[in-house]
Amino acid sequence: MQRFKDSIDTYVKRYQKERKSYSLEIDVDSTMFPVSRGEVIAYSGDTGVGSAHLHFEVRDSSMNPINPFLFPQFASLLQDTLPPVFQMIAFSPLDRSSRVRGKERQWIGDAIRTGPNEFLVQGPARLWGAIGVSGRVADRSDAPKYRTGAYHSETFLDGERLFVSAKKFIPELEAHEIGWYYDQTLALRRRGRFEKLYIQPGNRLPFYSRLPEGAGVIEATSLAPGRHELKIIAWDLTGNESALRVSLIVSEPSRR
Repeated sequence: MQRFKDSIDTYVKRYQKERKSYSLEIDVDSTMFPVSRGEVIAYSGDTGVGSAHLHFEVRDSSMNPINPFLFPQFASLLQDTLPPVFQMIAFSPLDRSSRVRGKERQWIGDAIRTGPNEFLVQGPARLWGAIGVSGRVADRSDAPKYRTGAYHSETFLDGERLFVSAKKFIPELEAHEIGWYYDQTLALRRRGRFEKLYIQPGNRLPFYSRLPEGAGVIEATSLAPGRHELKIIAWDLTGNESALRVSLIVSEPSRR
């Protein structure tokens, strides 16, 4: 932003002079600067991060940021016929005895489209021990076409739901913990933004419908040996959905 409109600009500059500080956070009474549709509130410039833009948020009475498209007056403006697109899925061993395809490191599989809303990972994932699953999903609306992650996802193992996530709001005091939601190891490897489909200890984000720590983790040692099916469903804000299926094989790794 370059500057506020004159009435706000005068108020801010006086406040800066009184506090002898350029950078301030000011809470003002909601009646001080009423605005109407079409009224100028500021002039764009380039004093923020990146190119000129408007940062818009909706917050509740406790100042927690809320997904604005959960409100009908915003959701009605969203034209979206495009379902989420699965790109990749990652399996991560979570302890020293866990293995994916016989190895102690993460394995990433490409999601292959098999239908308009259907995706498949070719070849089975052979698992043992405690395994965390992360998915890279992209979603766009008809206009604008900015990419985001899926709004809501659920994970099923052999038809039983293991995990659910929906990005409705985030507490102001825990906003810095958003890193818990993403797989940081894959991000550092420049593999993209993978969303964890399990809850690690210490994760207090409110996306998981009160599921406990450890929810979503595949405990392969407690499953019957042999073939199982993992299914992940992702929805956007208007209800468009896509599904990804992965064949799993539970088997104890060979000892040499």
